[in-house]
Amino acid sequence: MWRKNTLNLIQSFKGVGFVGLKAQSKDKGVSLNFVNIYAPCNSLGRKEMWLQLINLKRNVVGEEWCIGGDYNSVLYKEERIGKYGGHLGKDCEAFQRFVEEMDIIDLPSVGGRYTWFSGYGNAMSRFDRFLVSDSLISRWNLENRMVGKRINSNHCPVWLKSVNGDWGPKPFRFNNGWFKHEEFRSFVAEEWNLISVVRRGDFVLYEKLKKLKPALKKWNKEIFGWIDLKIEEKIDEQHDLDIFLLANIGKDVAEIAESRRKVADDLWRKMEMKECMLRVKSGQKWLKEGDFNTKCFHSTLKERIRRNSFSLLDTAEGRIQGPVDVKSYIRNHFLNFFKESSAARPVPAGIVFSRLKDEDVVRMERPFEEA
Repeated sequence: MWRKNTLNLIQSFKGVGFVGLKAQSKDKGVSLNFVNIYAPCNSLGRKEMWLQLINLKRNVVGEEWCIGGDYNSVLYKEERIGKYGGHLGKDCEAFQRFVEEMDIIDLPSVGGRYTWFSGYGNAMSRFDRFLVSDSLISRWNLENRMVGKRINSNHCPVWLKSVNGDWGPKPFRFNNGWFKHEEFRSFVAEEWNLISVVRRGDFVLYEKLKKLKPALKKWNKEIFGWIDLKIEEKIDEQHDLDIFLLANIGKDVAEIAESRRKVADDLWRKMEMKECMLRVKSGQKWLKEGDFNTKCFHSTLKERIRRNSFSLLDTAEGRIQGPVDVKSYIRNHFLNFFKESSAARPVPAGIVFSRLKDEDVVRMERPFEEA
């Protein structure tokens, strides 16, 4: 922030409980507002602070915000335990309205749930946080906010953390939108028949499903993928046909009209595919048709992605960070968890167990048949 080759300082500003700097990014030309908060301890003072910042936001368009500090308030009741006044619910609602009006996002917290502790330890709250514009999160690759350890203060240090490191390939997930593609069923049937496995029935099913996954990943990338590009192509094609039909009103254009209908149907199917894909990513069960164009949906989608990500582990040996160390720790944990001990076990001797006859074994392994 203080590097002159990165930002140009435009002006400073201040108000009730805050000071701020407006700067312009040299590489992107975007105006950034950095605000340091030390909110008043009373609700009236905080409301005045919310209002002043909202008015500053309304006077500018397209600027990004990074607001951090001690808000002396919490977004939700669960973020505070111990003694508090009887107006906590109204205070939370006022804070939530401020966040909504400012169009800023509360990043997930890592390292600690609370950032303020009373001197006697009988009350704790999440007073300190960063609230950041969505575009700034994407541009800076922000992942979460880190909560450090307290030293002499009642407050914990808090800082923003960006994404770094390669966490490897993503796990396989089935996409219901694949069923809407006209080639999907025939592709799966063809690939399934090409896989040859000879063993017991359940083993054959397991192995064929296992070998089908790489083929589905490749098909998803090469055929089903690039859905946004294909939607744009269909929109352009539909637009060109609309112009042609408009220029030939009164003429016999039945063939062109039929082509336009097919393009519209194809565009609709591709839009449904995209909605299915977004529904899977968002993890929401209550979404209805049309909800995918709302700001609420896309905010939910991004929030879920952020909250499902992690960059460190707190273990008995201390804190582990970075893809290599975290993956190694998790791998060793499950290796030890499922490792079988080599201790001597009692062996039944001199006991004759009943055994199935060969014809019974054949009958049990025979495939099911319709009666």
